[in-house]
Amino acid sequence: ACVGIACIGRSFGKKTHILLNTETNLAESLYDRLADSKLHSDLFISKQDAMMTVDLDTLLVIVDTHRASYTEMPELIPYAGKVAVIDHHRKSADYIKETNFFFHEPYASSACEMVTELIEYLEKCRLSALEADALLAGIYLDTKNFSQNTGSRTFGAAQYLRNEGAMPTE
Repeated sequence: ACVGIACIGRSFGKKTHILLNTETNLAESLYDRLADSKLHSDLFISKQDAMMTVDLDTLLVIVDTHRASYTEMPELIPYAGKVAVIDHHRKSADYIKETNFFFHEPYASSACEMVTELIEYLEKCRLSALEADALLAGIYLDTKNFSQNTGSRTFGAAQYLRNEGAMPTE
């Protein structure tokens, strides 16, 4: 989902980064593909770089969770000028309350489905095939290969991603 958000930011001429702990992430092959591509070579940053980069002009977008403790770096949140949350999980009592945008859809199959729907409405945003692959992979993961928590919106998002160049075999 964060790859889709980065695409949206890039489409509007904004410098975007993804904070990812490369030691603990479970998407090593996807990370490697993104890090090796020219379009995404400077997309990922470390916790140290994130803390040096964030300021009152920063929009921090948190995807696939609404709990600060589940983010890569909870201590970063108060330093961002604006915070947006995009999540599909059932809302918990300790959700991030200080947000400028809280997009919560518990009936969505995944945050990737939600981000894909946002991208569909933005004429400026054009996904690369690799970004479409990343979003489709997230939908596959959260729906256990389209066998759980799916609906017409899930399949619509998957079709859109296929039209954008996603390859299910990848």
